[in-house]
Amino acid sequence: MNNNTIFALDDEPVILELYKNILGSSKRKRLDFFSDLEEKKDEDSFDLKTFETGEEFLEELEKFYKAGNKLPLCLLDMRLPGKHGLDVAKETRKIDADIAIIIITAYSDYSVKELISQLDHNIYYLHKPFRDDELYLLIVSSLKNWNDKFNNIDIKKELAIDATQDGLWDWDIENNEIYFSEQWKAMLGYEDEELENKFEEWSVRVHPEDLNKAMQDINAHLEKKSDYYVNEHRLKCKDGTYKWILDRGKALYNEEGKAYRITGFHTDISKRKQLEEELLGVSEKLSTELELKISKEMMLKHTNTELEHKLKDEIKIRREKESMLLQHTRHAAMGEMISMIAHQWRQPLTSIGLCADSILLDVMLETIDIKNLKENAEFISKQVVYLSQTIDDFRNFSQSEKNKETILIQESIDNAISIVHKSLENHSVKVEKNYQNKTPYPIFRNEFTQVFLNTLVNALDAFTTKGINKPLIKIETSENEKEIKVTVSDNGNGIPQEVLPKIFEPYFTTKNEHNGTGLGLYMSKTIVEEHMRGTLLAKNIKDSGACFEIILYKKYLENNV
Repeated sequence: MNNNTIFALDDEPVILELYKNILGSSKRKRLDFFSDLEEKKDEDSFDLKTFETGEEFLEELEKFYKAGNKLPLCLLDMRLPGKHGLDVAKETRKIDADIAIIIITAYSDYSVKELISQLDHNIYYLHKPFRDDELYLLIVSSLKNWNDKFNNIDIKKELAIDATQDGLWDWDIENNEIYFSEQWKAMLGYEDEELENKFEEWSVRVHPEDLNKAMQDINAHLEKKSDYYVNEHRLKCKDGTYKWILDRGKALYNEEGKAYRITGFHTDISKRKQLEEELLGVSEKLSTELELKISKEMMLKHTNTELEHKLKDEIKIRREKESMLLQHTRHAAMGEMISMIAHQWRQPLTSIGLCADSILLDVMLETIDIKNLKENAEFISKQVVYLSQTIDDFRNFSQSEKNKETILIQESIDNAISIVHKSLENHSVKVEKNYQNKTPYPIFRNEFTQVFLNTLVNALDAFTTKGINKPLIKIETSENEKEIKVTVSDNGNGIPQEVLPKIFEPYFTTKNEHNGTGLGLYMSKTIVEEHMRGTLLAKNIKDSGACFEIILYKKYLENNV
């Protein structure tokens, strides 16, 4: 029977309730992907105990251990009333050094490197807001590691070996002797006698781009910096082609903690890699996220065939979540637009009201002048046209899109400018445009408009908060044979250097809670890099301000992707 006790500490009751919901049986059944991966038995339910203060948490933990119990895992918030979360973690480690700790926080008081240096091992980090499946996987993996350690699970079961497909290797480190099984050699197209049992037979065949990372992962495990050795790399076959290999191993250590032997297995994952490429294309960000999802823990526990079957379902889940987040961002942008529209309407409505009052007064005094009446009516009509146009701009932006349009990108830029032009005008912001591109590009018009709208609104915020004299926004487009480039720069004194690396992170904002969601730039990067397969960068221009650069690659024009 596994020990699945968890202590959770957070000063927000809603977060503690969320933990209960995620770990509840009904919620776990909905997380089919991870429930299937872990194949948990019904009796292995979670025993969750929640606390709102560090003092209460530590007091109960001491009682728990005095009663002869052991705790596998705790979930800790960082910013707490009274005792800080890091201090709670240190006190917890004094009680039991083997407790796994998952830091869950919305604030980066300490870097991951600092946390590891202060808490040594079995430390994980998760940034709020987090996904249910993300936390669930961390919890299940942490509990599995703890229970495996104390239950002494056999290594072959830990590594999920498929004896019919995986190639065995065994390295005697002290004597520098290595053994490769027949299946290991056959995987590369060799007969047993064609390859010697030498370390170099493996190292010379690893793709040059992959060798350094593979050696780093091996050494990290031998130095006990990881529970297992796990690496994906390419190996050269007898016919000169390369195969993608999932390499997994576990070392044995002597009493001094020095590794003296490591045993592992090779799995051919070329088919899985091909499937990833077909499903994801070259989207770097989504590919990285998928690599994290198919984490080392999953690679250890499941055979290659199982992972291939789960890939399509996982990608579908990710795209659904991305769609929901995009909709959330669109709603936030709509809220900002409604605020702008209200501001833009105030002056026209005031003018219409004054004209109407003037006409009513002339009627009451019987001093109606036909010429003045006509001028007032024409003025009212002109203001109504203007108000109607703002409604059209808002309606067009809010409509969902199913297909891309092949248009000049400046059309989306001009759409964004038309939405906020009154706000820019009211704050005396000058906009200089220099369009030099001539090639239409396939885009979701409204999504791309949202990218520029986020940039313009951020520049406007910088001007108003910093009191910039003669505020200026420059928008330039250019192209060459390989790419189309857009730069949007301002003279708002730039982005603080300590903030610049974080601006594309989800929910990161320097505005107050009423003026920013922290999703604008994150979704802008998602739209450009995943939906349009381009690149979005941010930098500061010396003695001026911020500059955002969008690069769209012409190689994707052929397939209109």
